[in-house]
Amino acid sequence: MKEMKFSGNVLFGLILIAVGAISLLSGLDYFDSWHIFSTYWPLVIVLVGVKHLIDHRSNTVFGGILILLGAYLQMEKLNLWRIHHINIKELLIPVLIILVGVYFILPKKSARKIEEKQEVKAEADSSTTINKADDETNNTNDNMKEETSSTHD
Repeated sequence: MKEMKFSGNVLFGLILIAVGAISLLSGLDYFDSWHIFSTYWPLVIVLVGVKHLIDHRSNTVFGGILILLGAYLQMEKLNLWRIHHINIKELLIPVLIILVGVYFILPKKSARKIEEKQEVKAEADSSTTINKADDETNNTNDNMKEETSSTHD
């Protein structure tokens, strides 16, 4: 069975399905869709950020920024800045500083790609060397067989 990859098209399709389903249920008077859309629209930004983190061709820093922005806007909408006597806004700057530090420590995607290409090239070179050695051994064995058979004639 073909493996389904998570791409921008899949994300966009899922968002459209969700919006359509919510609008349909709103049209059937199950609830007010405007309240849902106006409250939870920042989650779309979070989903796009997650897509950027998952997609290996995208910039992961941009994905992280989108997730943080969407989370910030969602917390504003839901007024979730106080949890158990902890003011979350006071923790934002230290968390951002830690995340920037982690960004500088982790290897960059381009550096990982270069290392992977070098490893693949080294493996290809070693297998080429082994194949050449095998060919030389086979040629030597063939020559010895020819010499032996010509001596017996």
